[in-house]
Amino acid sequence: MPVVSLVFGILGTIICLVPGMFTYGIPIAAIALVTGILGRKAAAAKQQGTGLATAGIVLGAVGLCLGIAMYVMCAKITNAVEDAANDPKLQESLKKMEEELKKAPASAK
Repeated sequence: MPVVSLVFGILGTIICLVPGMFTYGIPIAAIALVTGILGRKAAAAKQQGTGLATAGIVLGAVGLCLGIAMYVMCAKITNAVEDAANDPKLQESLKKMEEELKKAPASAK
């Protein structure tokens, strides 16, 4: 369990750093967190080292935090772009530019 936790923690953290891939990284990091907790309890009960499990727990928590932060940032950026695209002033400017572009070939001749 501790090795599984560490591997999933590393993968989850790295995947959460890639924009758009955080949707896959969040569950992987959660698995790392859960297996790390279970592995740490099992290792402590057997009086073995808990370092790998602890590292998996830490990396799983970091991956979860990064994934959630990436999700929030992407959602805010998407909303900002959507709001900007629906701005009436922008729509008016785009219509003016389109009219100017239609006039440009006629004046170039």
